[in-house]
Amino acid sequence: MRLSQDQRTELEKRVLGDLLGLVNPENVLMSTPSGALLLNGVPVTDQELRNLQSEVQVLKHMKVWAIFQENLKFEAQRDMFVNSEDFDAMRSGKMLLYALATQAKIIKTIERAKGKPSKPKTTVIR
Repeated sequence: MRLSQDQRTELEKRVLGDLLGLVNPENVLMSTPSGALLLNGVPVTDQELRNLQSEVQVLKHMKVWAIFQENLKFEAQRDMFVNSEDFDAMRSGKMLLYALATQAKIIKTIERAKGKPSKPKTTVIR
């Protein structure tokens, strides 16, 4: 079986990416302008969205999550202001703060995501 040039290029990218541990943009969480979420390049289902939103609420209230956040802030401050002897130390601290900001952005994206509007539940009153 012969591969077309496009197929060969795609295969080479995948193999190289696997060898180097590159992140495929399709494997990250993204949101559309309408507020829908894509995971692995596929829209999340309403059930998956509800699960993600529930997991975010649990995560935000976990003690270990707060510890992770505070430890990363502490490490960033120490790198930037206490141990800073050169620009690399400052950059290291800024990268930690960027990671924290990215985590906060992901949480907000999940919290604000919208699923397909569900039909309102009706209750029959007799």
